[in-house]
Amino acid sequence: MVVWRRAVVVALEVLHAVALGVWSGGSVVLCWLVWRAGGGGVVGDVARWFSGVVEVCGVVVVGVQFVLRRRYAGWRVGYVWDGVRQLVTFGAFFAGEWVRYSVLGVGGGGGVVAWGASVWFTGFEGVAVVVGVAVGVWLSGWRGR
Repeated sequence: MVVWRRAVVVALEVLHAVALGVWSGGSVVLCWLVWRAGGGGVVGDVARWFSGVVEVCGVVVVGVQFVLRRRYAGWRVGYVWDGVRQLVTFGAFFAGEWVRYSVLGVGGGGGVVAWGASVWFTGFEGVAVVVGVAVGVWLSGWRGR
């Protein structure tokens, strides 16, 4: 049973790493597309479609972090820092969602906010993801304290 649990944890960690890579890299590409094309034409359509992929990856990252949160229940400091990581990751996810629905106009929003605002929110999203990854790397060094 322990081997099965460990295999599930490893599979979830791999899923988390892939989703985080697509999310962070996709956000940079999405910001560049929006900046270059201004949201119009085929590039705007691709940006809107790809923002859905980024959204799914963000949901996967937040979900896996929530499912694996119990790992740090025996270590108070790790549990608190894992909560900080989840909070920062959720903030990054919120910023990405704001860009998707307010700037890109997905879901009939019509792009009500200036395109330049997407650069700021994507920048915040990038910094938040980097902070979340740094805390996650620090937490991964924990071995049953």
